[in-house]
Amino acid sequence: MIVSPFFINVVFLLGLSANALICFFFIFRDLVSGKSSYFVSYVFLFLLLSYVLNPFFVYFFDFGMTPHQNDVSSLRPVMVVVNFIVMLFLVSSMIGFSLSFSRKYVEFYFVRFKWFFIVALFFIVLFAFCFFVISYGGLDYVLNNISRIRSGTDENKNYLGAFVRLFTYYIEFLVFFFYVRFYKYRTFLSFFLFLLILSFGIAKAVLDGGRGGLINLFVGILFLSIYLKGGRLPVLYLFFIFLISLVVGIYGKLYIFQAVGSESIVMPELSYLEKIDKVLVEYAHQYYSLVIAVNQGLGADRLFQDLYVWLLKPLILFGFHVPDSISYYNTFTLKGEWDSEVPPGIVAFSYYQGGIFFVPLIGFLFGCLMRYIDALVVNTIRAQGDVALSFPLLAVISIYLPFAFMNSDPALFVQWVFAYSLLFGIFIFTRNIKFHRLS
Repeated sequence: MIVSPFFINVVFLLGLSANALICFFFIFRDLVSGKSSYFVSYVFLFLLLSYVLNPFFVYFFDFGMTPHQNDVSSLRPVMVVVNFIVMLFLVSSMIGFSLSFSRKYVEFYFVRFKWFFIVALFFIVLFAFCFFVISYGGLDYVLNNISRIRSGTDENKNYLGAFVRLFTYYIEFLVFFFYVRFYKYRTFLSFFLFLLILSFGIAKAVLDGGRGGLINLFVGILFLSIYLKGGRLPVLYLFFIFLISLVVGIYGKLYIFQAVGSESIVMPELSYLEKIDKVLVEYAHQYYSLVIAVNQGLGADRLFQDLYVWLLKPLILFGFHVPDSISYYNTFTLKGEWDSEVPPGIVAFSYYQGGIFFVPLIGFLFGCLMRYIDALVVNTIRAQGDVALSFPLLAVISIYLPFAFMNSDPALFVQWVFAYSLLFGIFIFTRNIKFHRLS
């Protein structure tokens, strides 16, 4: 039976439209709410870009594709099927978001605050950064090999140095802490300390060689502005942060490499269409990973391995071999290279683990978690206790979890948040932070 291209196009558009409506539902819910965390709409904006906008341009215009993605336009019938797999995930997310109840009544607060903690955290960042640089052979070597160090392919890879480097991410918490103090007190000293620590944070992000760290700082500040305004969206801040994120997304990596002395990088002149294409490419890998996985019949090929292999990662420090994470597998599937460059995204991750029958289960749990985090943030905002530490922690949660869903590599996510998980655990163990179930 031959199916006409027109019919395939119509079915594709219907599936894409349904997915767009579900994403818009979550975003609109935040916009009409009197008080919101805006965490949910932030996550579903990413999903909208990745699973609706990018595939639309790829399908109809061959636009927004990375170099290794050139064959995707020949897989239009597969893309129609993929749309309905994405729809299955999103519908399950709506159900999970609507049916989970207990997390509505939870908030957290800090019992006490001491300046010693902030000072100690700053020196931990300095020590961790110096240890990392020394372990990799000095600052010059790090600057000249940022890309390979960041991807884990550097020939002088030092696992201990890479581990200690995780604690340098505390600089984000410090930036957020001093922003809260500046917002509250509006003194010259609080403004000066905020700019000083923000400068350290930007420098550290540049030396990391990626754009994510830079964007994290400004998006975290946006979330803090929302929390400090009682859960109301500051439109001016939103526009400002959007422009910064757009510029960093388009030019960030080129400017970063130039800033650290890579003379081989040449700044290109981009047309408006090329700039739009470059933005869309940033959100191409999630959908493309799912298309290739479905086309090659890789459902359940990982068979839940990535749900537990991250627990074994600490054994690397003791010389044991541990299986690589799903990002390596996905990159090899897409490009034929064993690297961690291309994470799969949450829908492809679900498909790789247990096939199409596992997709709605992960979608349901995803929806439950979205509602829990949203309620936790909103209730903590309403409590309006001592925000000096609680709001910076909320900002950290709000910038890290969306990347976890977009990349969906548990091993890499645990690595990213290890230092913050340890910090949070210390707060709870020392009873400096408590959770409270609201009546």
